[in-house]
Formats: sequence, structure tokens, C-alpha cells
Amino acid sequence: MKRFILIPSLLFAGLLMAACSSDEEKIKESAQGYLDALGNYRPAEARPYASAETCEKTLAFYEALMKYTDSSVFKNNIPATIALGEISYSNDTSATVAFHKSTPITEQDGTLHMVKRGRKWLAHEVIGFPTVPDSGAREEQPIQKSQGQEQSPSFRAERSGWCPPR
Repeated sequence: MKRFILIPSLLFAGLLMAACSSDEEKIKESAQGYLDALGNYRPAEARPYASAETCEKTLAFYEALMKYTDSSVFKNNIPATIALGEISYSNDTSATVAFHKSTPITEQDGTLHMVKRGRKWLAHEVIGFPTVPDSGAREEQPIQKSQGQEQSPSFRAERSGWCPPR
């Protein structure tokens, strides 16, 4: 009788361990692909390893920024070597991977947030961009007075880069 309980229990435990280790391997594969592509200035190659939000915001921004950067900056800073570290799980669909990036110019330690979408683990780094208020209402920030004069609200808005609708 004990055999009938022991064998299924061992099989279940083995399957559970295999499922956890396959998640860890998927996280490592995705994180390595994403970080290697970005570290070597190939954002298009990072897209398969990134969440939709990351592709739309972070990678699009990165690609646009690269167009205006001198290519010698890239050439002097490659190849990048990525070493993955500890994986910390927040829950069953969210994890953080520690990494170390080494290039001819710099050394960098960091973390990468990963999310599980369907059966895939994807890098999830979303850069937040400031937005212009739709209503025209804005909390005014104090700006230092120049030569003891009071500045008008419209001048403050123009200096801050935001102008109210006309």
C-alpha cells in the first residue's frame, strides 16, 4: 500500500521540480538574449525577448536615441559580456534577474525585471515619459526671480517647456 502512495508522490515531486527548473532556464535564456542584444547595441535583436510594452516604449526610444549618437561611441564600447546572477521570484509570473555587464570601457551591475506572458518569460523594462496634461491645469513650480522681479505665470510656463492651450 505504501508503494502506491510513494511512487505517485515521487513522480509529482519530480514533475514539480522539472517545471520550476524549466522556468529558470527560460528566464535565463530570455534575459541573456535581451541583455546581450542591448549591451552590444542591437535593439532589434532584443525585441523577441521583450514584452510588448518594453518594445513600444523602451526599445523604440533606444533605437531613436542611437540614430543621433556618434557611432564611435558604440565601436569603442563593444563587445559586451553579460553574466547572469541570482533570480528572485516576486510571484509565479514576475521575477528579477541580477546581472553584470562588462565592456572594454565600463563595468556595470544591475537588475532586469522579467514577466511571464503565456509560457514565455520576457524582459519588462518600461521607460516612463512625461506627459502634457490634457486639461490645461498644471501645478506651477516656483521659479527663482531674476533681479527681484516677479515672473508671470505665462513666462514660467514658457520656461518650463509647457504652454497652456490658446
